[in-house]
Amino acid sequence: MTALTHASSPPVERPRTRVAGTRTLHLAHTRDRCEDVRLQLRIRSVQFGEYTMASLAGELDLVTFDRLRDALLELLDRQAVPRLVLDLADVTFADARGLSPLVRASCIATTRGGWVRLVRVSDRLQRILDAARLTQTLPTYDTVAEAATSARRLPST
Repeated sequence: MTALTHASSPPVERPRTRVAGTRTLHLAHTRDRCEDVRLQLRIRSVQFGEYTMASLAGELDLVTFDRLRDALLELLDRQAVPRLVLDLADVTFADARGLSPLVRASCIATTRGGWVRLVRVSDRLQRILDAARLTQTLPTYDTVAEAATSARRLPST
């Protein structure tokens, strides 16, 4: 276990979990001198043949930006042609800063001949993606299978 500290709050314990065939990152942050952990982001990834599926849970914002960016870059670097499906069903909040690592990951994957696809996106997050005109960069699908199948039909660049 590792601990995060805040100037006026006690250490907050956070577990590091490793499961065979998957990787889970637990991130936690204390805000506004609040002793309980309110903001966290969990990323769990599994390799499925040609693509990696990563489940995100928690908030995508300024607090989790650096860790999300680093985790996505690590996932992209695992494959010569990165193909990444991100399951956002358990994302509870997202703002523009929190979405920028997703956009960057998609751009990097595309330049390497790969792709990034989003699945199980909430209605609220879909409206944000539509309003920001990010649906070309970050296309959304209902299921992982649909995202992987649809992506395979795209012409390679």
